[in-house]
Amino acid sequence: LMHSPPWVLDHYTYFDVSGLSTFLGTAIFTITAHCEAIAIEHSLSPSARKSYPRTLEWTFLAVSVTYIVFGAVSYLCFGEQVASSVLENMPDTSFAIVLVKVMLAITLGLSYPVTLLPASNILEEWFGLP
Repeated sequence: LMHSPPWVLDHYTYFDVSGLSTFLGTAIFTITAHCEAIAIEHSLSPSARKSYPRTLEWTFLAVSVTYIVFGAVSYLCFGEQVASSVLENMPDTSFAIVLVKVMLAITLGLSYPVTLLPASNILEEWFGLP
């Protein structure tokens, strides 16, 4: 029997509605950097602020292309076996994988204060706090 090579796209699902909520959650989490962008822009010197919008546009474009290419190549290589999260594809039996998952959870938890920094700065200005 002859099988199609993996790069032939006849046997791939192009769009699956059942994974839409996971896709939206991942996409929204991916682009939540806009909260940090305000804090970064606020800390720049006036001369550096001129080029900041263009730099931000190129950064978001590069990140988006990276996510799309990584997802497409993973799907083309492994097909339906690819989980929605890269970490779900790795076995929990390895100490290194468990360590990576724990460090990711810690990183996510510690990133919330940075996300809330612009809001806290605005509240400090409103209430006249130092």
